[in-house]
Amino acid sequence: MKRSFYLAISVITFFFACGQEKSTPEKTEDPEEVIATEIKLSNNKITLEKGDSEVLTVTYTPDNVTNKTLVWTCFNEDIATVVDGVVTAIAPGTAYFSVGCGSIYDNGEVIVVLSAQKLKLNHSSLDLVKGDRETLVATVEPEGSTDSVTWETSDPSVITVENGNLKAIGTGKATIIAKAGKQETECEVNVVSFPEGAVDLGIIITREDGTRYNLLWAECNIGADAPEKAGDYFAWGEVEPHYITLDPLVWKEGMEGGYCWGTYKWCKGSYNTITKYCPDYASQLWAGEGEVDRKYILDDGPDGDDVASRQLGGKWRMPRENEFRALKECVSKWETLNGIKGRYFMSKTPGSTNSIFMPMTQMLYDTFMTDTVTPDGYDISEGVYWASTIYGGSQGAFNLSFNSQGLHFGDCYRFIGMPVRAVRPIELD
Repeated sequence: MKRSFYLAISVITFFFACGQEKSTPEKTEDPEEVIATEIKLSNNKITLEKGDSEVLTVTYTPDNVTNKTLVWTCFNEDIATVVDGVVTAIAPGTAYFSVGCGSIYDNGEVIVVLSAQKLKLNHSSLDLVKGDRETLVATVEPEGSTDSVTWETSDPSVITVENGNLKAIGTGKATIIAKAGKQETECEVNVVSFPEGAVDLGIIITREDGTRYNLLWAECNIGADAPEKAGDYFAWGEVEPHYITLDPLVWKEGMEGGYCWGTYKWCKGSYNTITKYCPDYASQLWAGEGEVDRKYILDDGPDGDDVASRQLGGKWRMPRENEFRALKECVSKWETLNGIKGRYFMSKTPGSTNSIFMPMTQMLYDTFMTDTVTPDGYDISEGVYWASTIYGGSQGAFNLSFNSQGLHFGDCYRFIGMPVRAVRPIELD
């Protein structure tokens, strides 16, 4: 009985199970992966100012790429960096970078610039003579600017310019314009046919490189208002006298020692402690900073130690040794002008009546003016003039001297006070 009951239950259960739908778990499929076939930067060639940044974006082909992970690489990180698409300019130059998505890449270039903020010239105005050459030097700020300097002239018939090098080819006025990026500055130039206060003695000087110039001479000494006056007295390489007045001699404060090594600007109190203008062969006298400077001609220009250049400006300067020696080419005579003894130098050009008068002068040594007549009445009148050239040992400089007998060339201690007659070269080639 029991066995029949269990059998019936099993049959009913079987038939009930067979009457139900078969249940299976729902299957979820992964979406199909879409891979980029091309990526494109929003800007492949960027120009940035140092310190600036630019944000780059990337477009994908197709636009439904499933994995848009990007890898950025910059190959010149001292010039620029690229982080998550942000390009930052570090220093002037050119950097290259790339962005990758899987195996697909795009490349770019960034040029970092440093724009000019200021532009200055070493001259704001110039007075030139036809034939002169001059160089303008442009200073661009900040240092390292990538803006190059360009040059223009307002009148090429008066003056030409190339890379700052000027040549005066006509008379008149012209403006030189320098430009760097958005910055601009000018130099006004006045060109005349002949410099005021100059005399042409027909002396042509040929340099070692074969170029030539016509050497003009000033009518008067530095500090003089007439040809027969001596003017002021200067130690070699100094641009101011030591005195307040000559007659009587009244010394400036601190210059009570007159003209001596103790008051001389370019030493430390003695001939063997030279601090400027010392050739190699006199290096044992050097007491300046660092190595011997190897200078044997005075620096000219507005900040130099050439008194003629400083006081007269332009291209005026003191004569050099060879230029003083060239006076021997001229006819010269010992004469008197307005009661003052001296020597006339006449032009060597045939038919020219040009001449200069160089008066008899004295020297200032210590606190005394040298005498021109000895105690026994012998006349030792002579003219003495500084050149701009070292001569002999570094303690001496070249000078011209002359008297009734003729011209003499030699050297004197640099501390001695002497007059100066300026010269001005006019380029011929």
